[in-house]
Amino acid sequence: MGAFLSIPLTTLLAVPLFSSYTTSLNLLFFTLNWYLLLLSHPPLVVEIYGLSIIRLVFFLLPALLFLAFDAGLPDLAKSLKAQGKYGLPSRLSRNHRLQVLGWGVFNTLLGVALTIGLELLFSKVLRVRSLLSVSKTLPFPWKAVQSVIVGLLSRGTLQYVIHRFVLHNPSIPISKLHIKWQHSIAAPFAIVAAYDHPLAYLLHHWVPLYAPAMLFRMHLLPFLAVLMIVSAEELLIYSGYSVLPSMIMVKGMARRVDNHFLSSGKGNFGAFGAVDWITGTSVGGSVVEDLQKEWDKHNMSEKVQDNANDAGDLIEGLGLKMRNGTKKRSGRKGSGQSQ
Repeated sequence: MGAFLSIPLTTLLAVPLFSSYTTSLNLLFFTLNWYLLLLSHPPLVVEIYGLSIIRLVFFLLPALLFLAFDAGLPDLAKSLKAQGKYGLPSRLSRNHRLQVLGWGVFNTLLGVALTIGLELLFSKVLRVRSLLSVSKTLPFPWKAVQSVIVGLLSRGTLQYVIHRFVLHNPSIPISKLHIKWQHSIAAPFAIVAAYDHPLAYLLHHWVPLYAPAMLFRMHLLPFLAVLMIVSAEELLIYSGYSVLPSMIMVKGMARRVDNHFLSSGKGNFGAFGAVDWITGTSVGGSVVEDLQKEWDKHNMSEKVQDNANDAGDLIEGLGLKMRNGTKKRSGRKGSGQSQ
């Protein structure tokens, strides 16, 4: 771990975020440090640590902190919960809380372990190329952005299909496991995102994320960006908190997850909500309504700003007239005294 967190890695992460150089220089430093990182560490080691650290930092550790906050300060926590006291983990029995915690941690580590196991199988045992590309050559910026968009869209679509037609299909046995495990909780909190029967968890969260990336052999860096976004998304939208960033409709996504649980899985099978809106499975408000609210809020803020600017111009104009009037009166007084 100490060898991995060396100068090439820390510089790789720090230069684009904290430097004051131009974009071109940042890209140059980033490319150079990525090259040095792969020269000093085996690609598989870089991939293993990258996947593990992101899941740990952007999901598991914050989810455990949220759980500790909910348990340690319930009076404060319930004021931040969308469902009030009904959204607190304390509503569950002690054994149920321990079960949610244990299986949530286990499933999170299981997803990382499965990815690493497949990479070891293909690269070390079968002696074929790795499932994710860990080449020294970085993808072009537009290609990296394209990979991130494709990864997020394919994940969202696959997650909807699996969630609706497999995990909520009474004729499929695994559906009963999903209902018995995850839907034993009426109001979710962060670690519930990973609480499910392991097979249901892998189908719901691991397959939609990793299968497209491995199918298209995505470069590791864009995939780590996708993993970071997905990890933060799961942490926030399952948290149950009403105090969330309004950007990229996180509040709306969290509300749709809440409504999915409150309705016992009658709709909102995708967190983003676009496929639910298209197929008519939205419950308690669609993504279009969220977009309209964001648009109205944006227009309202623009109107407020315009009104503030107009008021400022008016006050400035009045002040200018008052100053001019004062100068004229002073001038007349001065001329009268001279006479």
